[in-house]
Amino acid sequence: MRNVTAEELKESAVTKGIESIPVRECSICNSPLCFVVRNTDLYFSSACACSDYRTNPSPREWGDAAAFINSQTSDQVKQKIAALFGVEIGVPDGA
Repeated sequence: MRNVTAEELKESAVTKGIESIPVRECSICNSPLCFVVRNTDLYFSSACACSDYRTNPSPREWGDAAAFINSQTSDQVKQKIAALFGVEIGVPDGA
């Protein structure tokens, strides 16, 4: 399965108006922890419902999101996360 690039993630998310990309859940309250798109910038929000601790989303690079996706060992998971950014990466190799 091919890797995604930072440029294609950014172009897709911005063009399609995607504002929040949930990548995992809090292990305590199951609230989504998300990449957040603001204009053309990317952030990560680790705020959840089980804590009074609130932070502003922290800045991330689009390359961080691409590396996160490309590091997945399951092709199905890789494909699913890429799709949340609006990027279709095709059928898993060998399928």
